[in-house]
Amino acid sequence: MVEGNIRIRANLITSTLVFLIFLLAFFTFLHNQLSGDISGVLNPLLPMSSYALYILIIIFAFAIIFMDIGKESKLRTILYFSWAFYLPSALYFSRIDMLQSIGSPINFSDLASDLPSFVLILAGMALMCGELLLRSLGSIQEAGENFIARGADPTEVRSVLDKNMAFEISTIAGSACIVMTIILIVPAVEPMLLGIMRSTEYSYLILVIVAVIVLIMTILAYAWPSKNSEKR
Repeated sequence: MVEGNIRIRANLITSTLVFLIFLLAFFTFLHNQLSGDISGVLNPLLPMSSYALYILIIIFAFAIIFMDIGKESKLRTILYFSWAFYLPSALYFSRIDMLQSIGSPINFSDLASDLPSFVLILAGMALMCGELLLRSLGSIQEAGENFIARGADPTEVRSVLDKNMAFEISTIAGSACIVMTIILIVPAVEPMLLGIMRSTEYSYLILVIVAVIVLIMTILAYAWPSKNSEKR
């Protein structure tokens, strides 16, 4: 019974997060010029408006996720569709006209988005976090079932899994927040950094030293909790 509860809780968390990520990616698509062009083509052909079709797409995604809750293949399929909805805005945000290089009839201007860059970055970050969470929570759920099958106390397993899930979610969310903060701060401090780089003779050496220090601190941050747990 407890094993089933663990599976249900993990599946519910994963499915809800994937659905929210799908909504965010679909939101970026609705604010993309490409969705307007598609609506112009579909409206004369469909007995319903394009907005009704978009609502049906959301309902369909919800049904796929929650009718067979927690099934990894279906969740991954929804994430793939989320990436597809997000891709036009991501291409436009990158300012790289890949369509012209492959001879596509679609103009780069057709991918224009009226959303601010912050929203597009947030959506991309959410998609990457969704991929990581899907992998992490799936592994945690499988580990919990294996422990119970080997005779571990279900109550203790549930407590450990809750802590692991909270740790995974907080780690991924914290990493995303750090990246978002850096992305927002860099444009403000870019002139100052460029001035320092140009005025310093060994600028590249300084960058390497800073990168090594950050790498060592990151390794220590991950290794320190495991060392403390081994001592206990």
